[in-house]
Amino acid sequence: LSTNSYGWQHAWNPDRVTWRMLCENAFAAGFIQVFAAGNEGSRGVDGVRTPGDVPDMITVGATDCSMNIASFSSRGPVTWQGISGYDDWPYPPGKLKPTISAPGVSTTSHRVCSGYTSLSGTSMATPHVAGAVAMMLQANPDLDHYQIKQILKDTAIDRGTRGPDNVYGHGFVDAWAAVQAALDAGCPGDFAGD
Repeated sequence: LSTNSYGWQHAWNPDRVTWRMLCENAFAAGFIQVFAAGNEGSRGVDGVRTPGDVPDMITVGATDCSMNIASFSSRGPVTWQGISGYDDWPYPPGKLKPTISAPGVSTTSHRVCSGYTSLSGTSMATPHVAGAVAMMLQANPDLDHYQIKQILKDTAIDRGTRGPDNVYGHGFVDAWAAVQAALDAGCPGDFAGD
């Protein structure tokens, strides 16, 4: 399991091809990855940072303690149209991002050498989802990245527009329901994926 807070805005010209290749290779090798969406708010298409924009990435948006989306939380959709070697997820409609949302406003965090502090950002939301994933893996160590992602989506608490959207993703993470679903998960073929 890998949880990551870093990312690059597309305006900074990240090497998206390399990032996607690395992430997809990691998924195939059995690594589960969770990335922050970014803190750019609503910028329209491609507002989610790389590598959170990798289509199969578990990408996390931030909410406040009332499960309302944070104004700074980066929103999708993303597109890989015109990206050499991929040229998929054309816009419109693009690929829905983020995948899921979690608490990321005024979250208690640890600052090295100075103790606890309150911070906001999708970097604060991502560890909440990674923690849920860790508990899911403890419940069922045989789950892979794609199965974990599907369970998170299936068990999320719907927020915003009814159904999945580019603000909350599939909704607010429900760790309890996700762990229960992981315990109940059957064979790998039981997951449709996207």
